[in-house]
Amino acid sequence: MEDSVDRHLARWRGEAPFDERVEAIVTRMQFLVRHLSHTKEVALAEVGAQDRYEFETLHRLTARGGSATPSELAADLLLPPAGMTARVDTLERAGLIAARTPVPPCRTDASTRT
Repeated sequence: MEDSVDRHLARWRGEAPFDERVEAIVTRMQFLVRHLSHTKEVALAEVGAQDRYEFETLHRLTARGGSATPSELAADLLLPPAGMTARVDTLERAGLIAARTPVPPCRTDASTRT
């Protein structure tokens, strides 16, 4: 059964120097990645997460037992602490995490809970 990838290969056969098997695999993988990305975005929207970054943050928070400081989450996700504080603020406003409990008088050291 012919699909769009087969037609793509046929159009370029003899015109561009490429291995057809590799081109077919890579092109189909690109379609699959697009499909999975869209499916994940829809699933995230259903639970109120705006994007995969919010999901990753919630995932890391859950992996830490449901409580972590923005600095700990930032280290887990390889982000600057200030960027994580903004992300946690967004999740808190969306009601996806509980209000933070200040440790010392510094927002970046507040404990975050799911």
